[in-house]
Amino acid sequence: FTLWTKYLDFVQTKHAGFRYEKVKAAYIRCLKALTSAHNSVTQSGEHSLGEAKIYILLRLTSFIRDAGYDELAYAIWQILLEYHFFRPPNLESTEDEMKALERFWESDVPRIGERGAQGWDSFHAGINLPNRTRSQMSDDSAVSTGPQETLTCRVQREATLMAPL
Repeated sequence: FTLWTKYLDFVQTKHAGFRYEKVKAAYIRCLKALTSAHNSVTQSGEHSLGEAKIYILLRLTSFIRDAGYDELAYAIWQILLEYHFFRPPNLESTEDEMKALERFWESDVPRIGERGAQGWDSFHAGINLPNRTRSQMSDDSAVSTGPQETLTCRVQREATLMAPL
């Protein structure tokens, strides 16, 4: 873990050849390596690897936010929190989970951290949830000034890369 941290420090602060995509890719490689290590470690080491993954994810989302992609950074946390705390209990496979999570995300109902949010599990159960209004979205989260790619596309791409976390 210490070696990865030093490597990320180097990649993120190296001024010659600095590119956002290159740094983000280094973070994702680190998260995948930690996930792989987490899957093969005994129970006694799980706690520290879990903390390491959270630390790296926090650094990644801070980097994304500092690069001007505020909405993406917040959305990564929203989707991970919805997935881990509000996952519907009756989904049988990872594929079913991802399809249901995508439907929830695309529905534009309030998400965790936004006014009126009731959770992915409530949405999946068919509880009638209000759609977010434009004013709620601007009140609840910062507006990104990044590229024109939609937030949904960016979050889906990031979630696909980080799904096993």
